[in-house]
Amino acid sequence: MPSLNKTTRINKVARVYFFVYVLFPSLGSSSSSIEIKVNQPGTLILSVHLDSVWINENGNIQTSPKLKSLVQPDQPSIPYISEILVGVSSEASLNWFSDDEAVIPISTQLKLGTLESPKGMELQDNLHLQFQFQDYNQMATINGIPDVKRRPSAVLKIFPITVDEESISWVKDMTVQISWTPDDPSFTPVLLSKGGIHNIQPKYSAYRTMNQIPDYQYSQNIAKIIVDYTGWYQLSKSHLENHGVSLNNADPKTFQLWNEEDEILLFVEGEQDGIFNEEDKILFRGEKNPAPINVPYKNNFYTDENIYWLTWGSHEGLRYGQENAFPSEDLPDWQKPIYFTQTIHIEKDEYFTKLGLASDKVHQQWDSFDHFFMNPPVNSGTSVDYVVQLEYPATNEFQITAEVQGMTSNTHLITMQWNENLIGVANTWEGQSIEHLNGESNENSSIPIYNGENVFTLINQEEPNEESYYDQVYLNWVSISYERFFKTDSDYVHFETEPDQSGTMEFLVRGFNSNSIYLFKNGIARLQNFLITEDELSQTYSIRFQDNIISSGTGFHVFSDLSLDTVKKVIPMEPIYSPLNEIISPYIIVAPD
Repeated sequence: MPSLNKTTRINKVARVYFFVYVLFPSLGSSSSSIEIKVNQPGTLILSVHLDSVWINENGNIQTSPKLKSLVQPDQPSIPYISEILVGVSSEASLNWFSDDEAVIPISTQLKLGTLESPKGMELQDNLHLQFQFQDYNQMATINGIPDVKRRPSAVLKIFPITVDEESISWVKDMTVQISWTPDDPSFTPVLLSKGGIHNIQPKYSAYRTMNQIPDYQYSQNIAKIIVDYTGWYQLSKSHLENHGVSLNNADPKTFQLWNEEDEILLFVEGEQDGIFNEEDKILFRGEKNPAPINVPYKNNFYTDENIYWLTWGSHEGLRYGQENAFPSEDLPDWQKPIYFTQTIHIEKDEYFTKLGLASDKVHQQWDSFDHFFMNPPVNSGTSVDYVVQLEYPATNEFQITAEVQGMTSNTHLITMQWNENLIGVANTWEGQSIEHLNGESNENSSIPIYNGENVFTLINQEEPNEESYYDQVYLNWVSISYERFFKTDSDYVHFETEPDQSGTMEFLVRGFNSNSIYLFKNGIARLQNFLITEDELSQTYSIRFQDNIISSGTGFHVFSDLSLDTVKKVIPMEPIYSPLNEIISPYIIVAPD
């Protein structure tokens, strides 16, 4: 490696290999047919608009904008709107006002729903509305569902289309007014498809401040589920029972998963028949144990293990919505992106230091700043390579930020390289403090970025002096953002929509080694009816789907069954019969701050 300074001796002392985990910023979209007119505690007014309704050549009722369809056995599928309302009571009053109906004569046989939907096709809506098609006469309904983030929640369903034996009737414009007495006058209701579950502020109950036990801990059926890294996990009947969990013919619709005070969204494959069979499974997104709130690092000092609690046999659990992602529209190329911005964050806790000379941190709480860094250090006159694995870069454009920690009290002089090319400028700072190093490459740059192995290098240009001078710096973390093709070698892709993407967009994601593929919109819904194709040359599978994008940052997770993880531990738990908050311990535990 060429020296960047003729007076500096560079000795390459180490090459560090590590894989990266994707940094998942947190979503969501709803049909553009619905618009919020008034949203305040106790009052929600929504406007619904349809441009057109028609019957396609397959006998399916279609709409513009596209709506999801209610599929019922032996009945035509009816387009409708479904919104989960967080902060809205199920006891809310519901009123609607609509324009005159338009009527379409039925000139072709409508396609009827079947008793079973094939895998990947539209499933019966998980928040099932009980009614017989021929008796249906309501244009809107509201029904309670389990609390979301401990806030009362309800599902609103709007049916602007009705069908009889001879015609289809539909309304172009409709206003829905919902009124209720809010239990928290400071909380503004959230439409889950527009805000996403991760953006909802939980309602903290009294036991959070009183250190009392959540109600679900008193369940007669409970198991502890432990994960230690972030990913998509599966739980099967045999896996649970092999670890001593007695399900006792549990109704799978009553499976609930909890983390601290929050109920977690689940997808339970095969729950519709009310029996948890051997081939059924529970899918959920598990997170490793997080760092404390508002700290400048990602890894928890104490443990990566995060504890979830599975209960069953009580209430119906919180489920992902179901949305149709069939690519039915002929879209122009600009609505079919071929790459997206991927951000990865690399942080490993390999070396511990007290940072005793950092005077600005003397009176701070111990875990309010990082004490763990990557090995080896970057000493005077040396460099360290870090091997970064990336998937399918689309251009040479990328941005990189590294956080480094000075360990000695003198001046530090650090430069960065990417694949043996200088990136950014030399950075100088003093003492036992943090510095952020930044560099970027535009699409016309000659700095390469590879599919697979890339080498990120830190160079300490301070000249070592054996008698009186020594310099040492550690890497804390590095973050890289680059443009990536919609392709994977790991059977998993997570991406978010860009700021300039809105309306109906089409995505083609390639490279899966199994045709059992799942598609989730982050924190909102499972998407279905996408198309799967096989590439005979590469013997891999691709999916193509469309979705209506309301806002930038809508996140999607696409993965096959090959990438589903197994939880670290499953531990059956005995029911709690005595309220734990009434038990007084004879011990006091003293721990360092």
